[in-house]
Amino acid sequence: MHRKIEELIASVKQPLLFFLPKSSIEKFTSINLNNFETHDVLNKLYIFATDGRVIQIKNDCDYLQILKKEKILKSNLFELIQLKSILDKLAFDFFINEYYKEVATWTFTTEIIKNEAAKHAKNYNISSQEYLNYQHNILKKHCNDVVQHFATIDIQPQQTNRILNLPTFNNKLDVEKSSTTTTPKSSLNKNEDKTLLKPTVKEIDTFLLQNVFSVNL
Repeated sequence: MHRKIEELIASVKQPLLFFLPKSSIEKFTSINLNNFETHDVLNKLYIFATDGRVIQIKNDCDYLQILKKEKILKSNLFELIQLKSILDKLAFDFFINEYYKEVATWTFTTEIIKNEAAKHAKNYNISSQEYLNYQHNILKKHCNDVVQHFATIDIQPQQTNRILNLPTFNNKLDVEKSSTTTTPKSSLNKNEDKTLLKPTVKEIDTFLLQNVFSVNL
């Protein structure tokens, strides 16, 4: 059961369209860019596939993997409903908090990605924006669906002024040329403002550097 819960949380970020601008490495680290430039991996859109690979976008067909996201998240919602009937209230409340925070984190992250990709990604085109918008909208809808289906669940607010526990990819870049402080609980009500504090652009870039490109900062 524990493994199943972990798999549900991990599935939120797969598949995922993302990019890492060269300016982020130059601004936030002191590492040598030669290795990145040799492999031409910066300022490019990638997709974190459901099989764990990180694939550089080379043509419009590569974007099609992101269309799996809606089906995955709908399946997750169904499994969440099943888990609620199986787990005791305390266990499920804890789990739904963790799941909701994961979805909210990626909803915020993909909003930044879709707004910034056109400025930085060399392999960006009109099709790119359509899929980036789709990715964000699907996650935003799923976030709302979780709230609506589990409106009696208490969601723990963030305990710091930023989201510290960004999820990790735990894999190396595959350059494929593709064809405990207790805080008060806030009741999760359908009519309440349920926003979490957003991670900054710097935090997101640092996260991608460390966990996708395996850069030690």
